Amino acid sequence: MTKLYFIRHPKIGLNVGTKFVGQRTDAEASLNEPELNALWSKLRDKIISSIFTSPLRRCLDTARRIQEKSGIPQITIDNNLKEIDYGEADGKDLEFLKKNYPRIIREWSEGKDPRFPGGENYADVLQRVNSFLANFKKGLKQNCVVFTHNVFLRVLLGSQLNIPRNRWYKIRIEHLDPYEVIVTRDGKVFVNLSKEQSDNLFSSLCVQTK
Repeated sequence: MTKLYFIRHPKIGLNVGTKFVGQRTDAEASLNEPELNALWSKLRDKIISSIFTSPLRRCLDTARRIQEKSGIPQITIDNNLKEIDYGEADGKDLEFLKKNYPRIIREWSEGKDPRFPGGENYADVLQRVNSFLANFKKGLKQNCVVFTHNVFLRVLLGSQLNIPRNRWYKIRIEHLDPYEVIVTRDGKVFVNLSKEQSDNLFSSLCVQTK
């Protein structure tokens, strides 16, 4: 079997607040030395042969820092690992959507999956998730660390854990916390969460909105 360790990039240096920050905002990550050492301590005992990363700097810069620690010779950049494309809403907030695209807000309230204006929806990201996993289902057997983004990981975990799609936005993805995904020899995929990760994920799903 193959073990993939999916990691959300560090917090970015921008003061983004509640803004949508997707693949059109190529912000740098603010990874300090203690954070790097803490992440490496979680990975050093894993048998990792390769590194995959989103091309966005907040992931790529982190991948390069781990490459230096691990001595892994090559990083593979994969566009499937990009953050969701928020389209015209990238860099904007929810009020922008309410004012300019009320249909999207209405469809969310109806449990639908509308695309962001000029961008993607969960179904589009899920297609990228499945495209990335397909490489390992077909026989790529190296254990890997994979640097990616919040929504990509929400879609990955939500789909594999059979969480209803209209609840994926509630999944809390921590920065720099490896989420283990196992791909078996016959192509089956399993999410192997720690107890802390599981408690955190499902407690966030239980929070009720008013």
